[in-house]
Order: sequence, then structure tokens, then C-alpha cells
Amino acid sequence: MCNIAVVSVHTSPLSRPGTRDSGGMNVYISQLSHEMGRRAHTMDIFTRRTDPGTPEITVIDERTRVIQIKAGPLGAAKDSLRRFLPVFRDGVLAFQRGEGRSYDLVHSHYWLSGWVGQALKTAWRVPHVIMFHTLGEVKNRHHLDEREPEYRIDGERLIARDVDRVICASQGEKEMLLSFYGVPAQRVSVVPCGVDIERFRPLGRARVRRHLGMPIKERVVLFVGRIEPLKGIDVLLRAVSHLDGEFRVLVIGGDGKDLGRKGQLSALATEL
Repeated sequence: MCNIAVVSVHTSPLSRPGTRDSGGMNVYISQLSHEMGRRAHTMDIFTRRTDPGTPEITVIDERTRVIQIKAGPLGAAKDSLRRFLPVFRDGVLAFQRGEGRSYDLVHSHYWLSGWVGQALKTAWRVPHVIMFHTLGEVKNRHHLDEREPEYRIDGERLIARDVDRVICASQGEKEMLLSFYGVPAQRVSVVPCGVDIERFRPLGRARVRRHLGMPIKERVVLFVGRIEPLKGIDVLLRAVSHLDGEFRVLVIGGDGKDLGRKGQLSALATEL
């Protein structure tokens, strides 16, 4: 059995997926923690406090807790969090000292958390494992109009080279780490993401379409994810417009705060 400190600075598994910075990483962390708990490991997930109405400690199950650390303004944007990382680190260390709990491993998610994870590794003298989820260098090579800052690229490179293990979800991601950041291959492991087959399972097309109130024979292109420019829904709409025949684009994601973006996408779909 291991006591594992999970670091997720900018997003909490308590947040509803599909809102603001809450997405696949939240689900990944919460589900991984659940499965690790089933294997008798305990998980303390450290995240930045963004809601004053929630408790410092939220017990998820008998082996998993979420601990919220105060670091910076509650509503601080993700791209401003770098300067609050030392405060976050100190908050985690203070919590650990107060509880007298020792950790066997640090598992961080995203490069911001990786900076904290390296500091905790040094303080506690334990191994540090990271999953980046996205890489700034890769985003810059594919999105020329939305550049990631150099400090992120440099930070990822330093973390990737010094961490004990990097977890990738695919062989392609591993190859990018080796090529762009010079990470030694022996310190990179590929662990593909899983699927909850009790929740996500195939059903009959007619049954599903009746439930959604959609024509049985209508051709559909499905998008699932947050409604934000980075996800490229506008690119999808433009691509679909080049297909032969009529298609419905079904978008699952977002919330009431995305009304402006939804309006822009609806206008684009009408135009195309």
C-alpha cells in the first residue's frame, strides 16, 4: 500500500467536467484515484481553492481525499497561476506537517503541478511521476495563432528531464517527448487511458435517436468536449460543410457561460 500525493494545481476533480478549465484531466484524476483506492492505495489530491464555500478537505471515499490549498485570488486565470506556485507548495507542506502524514510518491498532472511536484520530491525525498496531459511545444507547432509562452516550454523541458517517470497516454506522445524535450526513453512509460464500459457502452441506434428526438436516418457528426476555441469546433463545422449531403453536428459540452461562443458557432453553421 502506498500513500500518494496527487498534485492538480489548476483544476479540481470536484469541478463539473465541461466548465471553464474542467475537462478530461479532472475525470482522469478522479477515476484513477478511485481505481488506485481499489488496490489499497491512499490518495490525497491537492488542488487550488477556487470556491470559498467548499471545505478544506473533501472525503471522496475511504481512501481518497481532495485538499484545497489557498494560493492566489479565487478566480485567478490559469495563465496567471505560475507566480502563486511557491505559495501552493508551502500550503501543501504545511498541511503535510500538520497531519504528520508521510507520502511514498508524488503524482502531478500538467506542467504547473509538475513544478510543485519537483519541490515536494526534494522536500520529502520521494519519487515524482508526472503526466503532462498537453505539451506547450506541441500546441505551438499546431496553433500558430495561439502561442504558449516560452516559460511554459522551458518549465516542461526541465521537469521532464528531472522527474523520475513521465506517463504518456500514447506512443505518439512519448515520441514527441523524446524528440522535443530530450527525455530519456527509459524514463517514459505509455499507459493508455481506459474506458468505463459500464457507463459508456453501445446501444441500438434507433433507441438512442428516439431518446434524443432525432430522425433515425439522419447523418450525425458528434463532438464531445468543452466549448472553447482550442477545441476547434469551428474547424469541425468547416470540415463538415465540405462533405456531400446533409449532416447534423451534435455538440455535447459547455454550460450557461458559453452562450456567446455558442452563438458564434451557430452563426458560423448557418453561414456555411
